[in-house]
Amino acid sequence: MRKSLLFILLLITSISTQAQDTSNDSVLSTIIGELKQLEDFKLTYNGHFVFADSTCRDSKGTTEYYRARNDSIWGYTLIDSVFYADVNQHLVDIYDGSEMLYLKIDDKKFRTVNYGSLGFDTKTILINSNRITPLLNKLEFILLNKEPYTLTTDSEHIKLKFTSAYALSSGAKPTKMTYKHITGQTIEITFNRSTYLPTHYFENITYNNSNAPMICEEEFAFETIEHKTISIYDYIPSNFIPYDPFGGKLGVGKLAYSFSLPTNHNDSLSLNQLKERVVVIMFSSEFCGGCRQAIPQINELRQKMQGKDVIFLYIDVDKRTKVDALQKFAKEQKIEMPCLSDNGTVSGQYGVTGVPTFFLINQKRVIADRLIGANISDTLETKILELLN
Repeated sequence: MRKSLLFILLLITSISTQAQDTSNDSVLSTIIGELKQLEDFKLTYNGHFVFADSTCRDSKGTTEYYRARNDSIWGYTLIDSVFYADVNQHLVDIYDGSEMLYLKIDDKKFRTVNYGSLGFDTKTILINSNRITPLLNKLEFILLNKEPYTLTTDSEHIKLKFTSAYALSSGAKPTKMTYKHITGQTIEITFNRSTYLPTHYFENITYNNSNAPMICEEEFAFETIEHKTISIYDYIPSNFIPYDPFGGKLGVGKLAYSFSLPTNHNDSLSLNQLKERVVVIMFSSEFCGGCRQAIPQINELRQKMQGKDVIFLYIDVDKRTKVDALQKFAKEQKIEMPCLSDNGTVSGQYGVTGVPTFFLINQKRVIADRLIGANISDTLETKILELLN
């Protein structure tokens, strides 16, 4: 059963750029069904938990960062970064694969800051092995929304890679905490030749705050799920052709994904409405400093293009930004182009992993170019004029 699952996984990319057709929808549904059989296993962590005193030492709100690992017999990174605290409180974060539990020591038991007592003993804690749940959720989301993904292989590994949705970190005690916004995540699952499922789960997360962006790379290793093993390497087809939509300029030369999104004018706008026009899409976020820097440049470029068959669209990628908040932000930042509110779906379809990202779409709705960064207005102008001529 496991072998058939992994053979199916490999077939995904052998279809190359047709990876999102209906036959693959059936394949992905089969994968999801197989993975769901692993959801209910439980793991007991027997080890010494390392606690850190994360007292804030900077009155301006910056926070001390700590790294803590448990030495359980399973060898997992169970306790992760401790990133907020009040004076004399000891806090730990336990990552259960779907959310971070913010815990504190209280009467020799764990208590969540927000959810009350969990009653965990400090030396033994039972956590569902639903670390596979985020993968399942994402695969179901890919299936529903036709999102791009990558399946590649080398002599020893096979990697499944996709872009996650956008989210905003949160926590108690904001007076002593620096909030950081997650602008993008790239998830990569790596399988070895013969291993337990899954071998590694990587998160590459870009945080932005009022200061410079910070890259946080976390690795979570999974070695055993009650001895449920799978082997995938031996079933790579001889004609295997990797398909990597994340490599180079995503989608250049391909038909642009269609979408319809609510706008800051209390209506909706569809890409299908913009036929026979050059379309410039700016994927952005109100929490992104580089995006704010780019907005005046794009406004100026838009003025230069007045009277020409080109339209500029601003798409906010953050699923927490509602239309009313987008209206306020557009007014504050003097955004002159139509502003669309995305929940992470369209940006996921376009493979956006950072903002600002610009897509240039020609009159036949084919992606002509993809540009990343704040200071690209001159390059963008040149490319627009090339399409118009």
